[in-house]
Formats: sequence, C-alpha cells, structure tokens
Amino acid sequence: MQTADIGVLVGTRISSIVQLRNESCVRFEYGCIEWIPGQSTQPMDEYVGNIDSALITIQHSAVPVHAAGKPEPPLVDTFTTPSGRHATLQGAGAPSSGLAVRFETNGDVITLAELIRAAGIGLDAPGATSPATNANDTTRYAGTTIRVAVEYSAHGYTYRAVESPVQSSRTSVRWANSSARQLDTIYGVQLLFTQRSSVVHFDLRTLLLTLVSGLALLSVAKTVADFFVLYVSPNKLDYRLFVVDHTPDFGPDSEQEKQLLEKVLWRKRRKKSLLIKHARDPEGQSSASLLSGIGVRISEGADRESCRESDRDSVRSPKFVPPFLDGRPESIDSRLASRS
Repeated sequence: MQTADIGVLVGTRISSIVQLRNESCVRFEYGCIEWIPGQSTQPMDEYVGNIDSALITIQHSAVPVHAAGKPEPPLVDTFTTPSGRHATLQGAGAPSSGLAVRFETNGDVITLAELIRAAGIGLDAPGATSPATNANDTTRYAGTTIRVAVEYSAHGYTYRAVESPVQSSRTSVRWANSSARQLDTIYGVQLLFTQRSSVVHFDLRTLLLTLVSGLALLSVAKTVADFFVLYVSPNKLDYRLFVVDHTPDFGPDSEQEKQLLEKVLWRKRRKKSLLIKHARDPEGQSSASLLSGIGVRISEGADRESCRESDRDSVRSPKFVPPFLDGRPESIDSRLASRS
C-alpha cells in the first residue's frame, strides 16, 4: 500500500526582479506579455545561510485496518513519546547500516544535510542545469527534488531518500502597483514524502469472505456456461447427449433386468476399449496394455472399425467378447449367488 505524495520546499536561493507593466498591451489581451523586465533592472540573488543545518520534523502514523472495523493499536505513531521507535535513514549515499534518526516527542527529526547525504548529492556540487543560464550550476543555486519514502515493516520503519533530478522553485509577488511589481522566486530542495507498507496480518473473517465470494462467482460462472451450452450454442442437441448419463439398475430383480445390465456393461466396456485402443503413450504402446481388469480382450491388429462387418472385402473383424461369455462359467447369476 502506498499513499499520495506530500511535498515541502526548503529554499536555498531567492532571486528577486522588478518588472514593469507593458503599456502597449490592452488589458486581458491574449498573447500579450503584461509584465516585462525593466531595462536597468537585473535579478538579485540572495542565499539562505546555514540551510544545511535546517531541522526537518517528520510526523506520521500507521494503523492496521481490520475487516470487521475492530480498533487496532497503531503500528507506528510519531505523535507520542519516542519509546518503542526503531528507524534509520537509508539511501545511495548512506552507509549500509543507515544514518541515525533523532526521535522527539512531536516527531522524528532529520537535518537537511543528512537527507542530502543519504540521497547521494551535495548542495555545492556542480551538476544541476539552470533553466535560466543553461550552465552547470550547483544544487544550491538551481534546486532539486528528493523523494523520501517511509517504509513500514514488522520490525519498525525506514526513511529512504532518492534524488529526482527535477528543479523546484516557487514564485510570489512581494509588492505591486499600477506600473511595476517585484517578483521573488525561491529555489531549493523539494522534499516529497510518501508512505509504503508491506506489513500484513492474517484475518479469518476476510479469508472466509473471500472463499465464499469465490465459490459464489464460480457457481454463477458454471450456471451461465451450462445454460449457453445446453440452450444457446449451435450444437446444443449434441452437447446434451454427453451432459446427462443414464445408468442401469445394479441390483436386478428379474431376469430381464439382469440381461439388460449385462448388455449395458458389455457395451460400456466395449466403448471404453475402443477409446483406450487409439490413445497411445509416448513410447508408442497402446494404453490398453497398461490397464487391467476392463473385462475385454483387444486384438493387436484391430482398428477403430474392427467392430463392424465390412461388405467390401467380406472380412469379419475380431469380436469383443464380454467376460461372462469368454468361456468362463462366471456370470451375473453366479456373482449374485456368491454375494448372497
């Protein structure tokens, strides 16, 4: 989970300039520059002294969200006493163990110099490009942006500083009259704060709600699919033959029911044998040779049409003999008698 960015600008340089009203412009005329620099007016730059030692107080908290709305103790709360806090400042310029963070009652305190060091930059190091001069200027002159992410974990939290090479500034009007005005442009280090968390905890109610919702959606999807296949699809009549399967009575009470059961079982085994016969394993052997107890013998040379008589060459295919007709005396009557 991640929150939106919250920014603050720490000024390092103030550039002031006096502008004159352009008398040739009609008021609110589109495309006309209303204010122009005076001919004898040059920007005046002033730097903020000892800005490296500026203290930045960071206040934040993280509270677990319970599905049932039950109040949970905060995971981190910097608005209270500093006891129990564990945090370090990490970044490209920080050591592997991180930089120390000072804990106060009203928040965590970090200096601007520590944030800049953790981000791996320097205020007086050249490298930033000024939009006004297009020359290599220092970060103190042109400004930059540092993203500070507060990352929560089960053992505490970490401040991670990363530079984003975007110059930041803010312009305001100090004074203005009918003919002139003075603009102040503040350049500096923009700090963008965001919060990220990877802390999770098990919640039984959420798990049950997810499972029940998933099963309900699965049932709805199955119902919609079955309705389309059986009543809407072009081959709906053919599909219905395979959806419903009728089984015989396995406890026959009469001779006719016994014969019907034997006939159905023989046809079922015959159909299964034909399907298995044409399913080959990766080594080219028939899958029927890997199965036993299907109650039927399959000839090695029989193909899919071996069960029918051929009128063209008058050759009779091998017959499939049910187990109760292959010369063994065992039948449905004997099996029923043995059970009784």
